[in-house]
Amino acid sequence: MKKLIAGAVGTVLALGGLGLAAAPSASAAVPTVSTTCSSLDVMLDGYPDGTTVTTTVDGESVVETTEGSWYSAWRGFDWSTPHEWSVVVDAPEGSDGDFSDGGTTTPCDVDPDRYAYAYASCGEVTAHAASYPADTRLVVSVDGQTVTDDPVEGYYGRSWLIDWTVAHTWTVTLDAADDALDQVWEGVTEPCDVDPRLRVDVGAYCDQLWVSVAGYPAGTRVEVRLDGAPFADGVVNEWDEFWGSWTIGADATHTWEVVVDAEDDTLDRTESGESEPCWTEPGEVLPETPAAVTSCSGTPDDVVLPADTDAVSYVRTADGILATAAPGYAFPWAGLDQWQSAGEGQVLLGWYAVVRPECDLDVVSVTPVCVEGAPYVDVVVTPPPGADPDSLLSTGSGPTPRTTSCTGRPASASRSRAASRGPPSSRTRTAPSHRTTHPTGGSTTSTWSSGRRSRSTGRLLALPPRALGGRADG
Repeated sequence: MKKLIAGAVGTVLALGGLGLAAAPSASAAVPTVSTTCSSLDVMLDGYPDGTTVTTTVDGESVVETTEGSWYSAWRGFDWSTPHEWSVVVDAPEGSDGDFSDGGTTTPCDVDPDRYAYAYASCGEVTAHAASYPADTRLVVSVDGQTVTDDPVEGYYGRSWLIDWTVAHTWTVTLDAADDALDQVWEGVTEPCDVDPRLRVDVGAYCDQLWVSVAGYPAGTRVEVRLDGAPFADGVVNEWDEFWGSWTIGADATHTWEVVVDAEDDTLDRTESGESEPCWTEPGEVLPETPAAVTSCSGTPDDVVLPADTDAVSYVRTADGILATAAPGYAFPWAGLDQWQSAGEGQVLLGWYAVVRPECDLDVVSVTPVCVEGAPYVDVVVTPPPGADPDSLLSTGSGPTPRTTSCTGRPASASRSRAASRGPPSSRTRTAPSHRTTHPTGGSTTSTWSSGRRSRSTGRLLALPPRALGGRADG
């Protein structure tokens, strides 16, 4: 029996040893040291008991031994002068984590712990100050009368009650021997609707609802209603306080109401509001692009808007189609093609993207010409009414005229350029699709396409004025 137990123990130890050899410790020792002009902070995490920490400032050392895996130490000093400091961490024998660091602090221009502020509400004036010279005084006046004139030593904080039913002019003056430290706050309070000492505070977010009632006489009843139904109740205790917190539905908006019923009916009040549901990641939705209108007389009114869905709705505007994502949905940052961002949860598709008229053109003449030594066909057409003749894109069909003999390399079949001789006709020169000659005659049909510069092709097209409500765009 003993032999079996010994064998089992030996097996466990062997596995444990294998585990230690194969993986590092789960909690590595981590030292953190930071300094300011007025302090030295040391924190250790994951160190074993018995670790020695020595902090030295200007030759004065403090030695401490840790208990537990977490350790923190802070040393303060004069912020106006530099200080030599060092930290030495000595982990127990056989443990990792030995560490040392040191340096010199940089003085601050002003006391980093010095601050002062003052404010007033309808029922009180409040002032706070800290780290000011001992000869500093704080003077508070209300409606021209001095309320207090106090010395400020170390930390100072105080409030003064004022009549909450009327407006008051107030001033707080911080007066130090060094005029550079002087400060003044002033203003005018507005009357309160209720005594500010009687407080009803409510928080309602996600799945939490909490209510705090303070300042009311002991025994005052408090009722909490949720979505119109009684939800909780209680009374103000002997310390003139009531507190409660509850779990509510997280995925919906709830209406809440807090009814305070005091023995003195003039103190009764009711507060109400709505909770805010928990935030959830919005679903991604893509806007639908309608079919383009290609009729020569097409206008934005001819575009059929996509049908509204639960996720996105569409409206017609002067600039294009505006798509709005429903609550809980959002448009992606990329992949929207010609849709452009139009604000939070909205994208816009300009009319130029879906109103693209194509019109048959009256051909005035088709003449073979040479351009820079390359054969071209000079086509003169009559543009649609209102179109910009400098930005026509024409396509042709039918036999081409016999080309002239030119010196030089023929132009590429994809090369084209446009030239304008003004209304009523437009001149375009287009490279022939091949160099063989064709007999003249036959019919040539040209069409006109509208649009704007396409980001995918870089091609410049035109829009007739009627497609943009009277604007001519190139």
